[in-house]
Amino acid sequence: MNFNVAQSDLQDRLAFLAKGISKSRPVVLVEAHADGRVDLTADHGDLFARAAIAAAVVEPGRCLLPAATALDIVATFPKDTLALRYTEAKGKIELRCGRIRSTLTPPALAEDFPEIGLATEAPSYTVPSEALQKLIAAAGYATAHDDKRVELTGAQLKLAGSAIGLVTTDGLRLAVAQVTCRGLKAARSASLVPGSFIRDLATMLGEDKQVALWVTANRVIARCGDLTLVALPLSGTYPVYDAIVPRPTEQTPALVCDRVTLTDALRAVAVIARENEQTVAVRWSEGDVQLAAKAAETGHANGGLKGQTVGEIDALVNARFFADAVAATHGERVRISILDPKRPIRVEPDPSPKDWQQLAVIMPVIPK
Repeated sequence: MNFNVAQSDLQDRLAFLAKGISKSRPVVLVEAHADGRVDLTADHGDLFARAAIAAAVVEPGRCLLPAATALDIVATFPKDTLALRYTEAKGKIELRCGRIRSTLTPPALAEDFPEIGLATEAPSYTVPSEALQKLIAAAGYATAHDDKRVELTGAQLKLAGSAIGLVTTDGLRLAVAQVTCRGLKAARSASLVPGSFIRDLATMLGEDKQVALWVTANRVIARCGDLTLVALPLSGTYPVYDAIVPRPTEQTPALVCDRVTLTDALRAVAVIARENEQTVAVRWSEGDVQLAAKAAETGHANGGLKGQTVGEIDALVNARFFADAVAATHGERVRISILDPKRPIRVEPDPSPKDWQQLAVIMPVIPK
């Protein structure tokens, strides 16, 4: 294998692939094609990430690069044309750029890298990158980390007609969002994808204005520009969450206020709240809203703001969860509904924008 490529292109793509790379397979598969395309593929655990770059391919071929070492070496090269040559007989990879030359030993044979299953007969759906970016910002934050219930570490990606939705929950909070995309005509599906798929997808949406999606029973594939993600759906059954979503009425205690003002107030009291299991007291009455946090060995904090209120409430909530939900709410104003201090808290935009549905649910803190 022998090809020439821009140093900056190779460095940029290796850096993208190195994020979240599997500790058990910290390598990048390099495949040079006769048509002048070089594919770089990495194993990210529950998904594969692929980046394509344009190159002058002298001789097609494939090999494995040690990801971290290759990135560190390429980053030291001048911004010039970089030559990569792999001689199978010698078992060596040579990287040359300007007057600098490095030689690497492949960590294994390219044949040892698993097939990622890109080929699919499933129809592709084209979704605006902006819509996915909005969706992930609104509902991508509530996945669990290192949970024994693997399904909670993932996200439910839903398609139906012109709508695409995302659901995440860690068992203590829930985030749901759905956006309508003109021209989208998708078959109904609900795929449980790894949380890393959503996080990686968010980082690559700036590559192009459109994202192509393929959804099958054993793969969810997203391609944006020259970057591709191939996710293996998680095992387990995603929680049935409809039953825990509060259904407020006109009499339900509620607050409507400026989203940024409430977010800032929550962030301020959260400094003290984190010393007391993230607990913050939320009280409102007759348009006056008070937030309070205290910790025996640290001190206390109070924050106040004005809003439109219905009824009165005095409840305890996790400050970080509450702040995350409010900050992620789309629009200038947010509505908080709390039927009872011991019941889940509902957070949503007010009013809900056209072609957009969003809500968050947070479990209350029950005093011991």
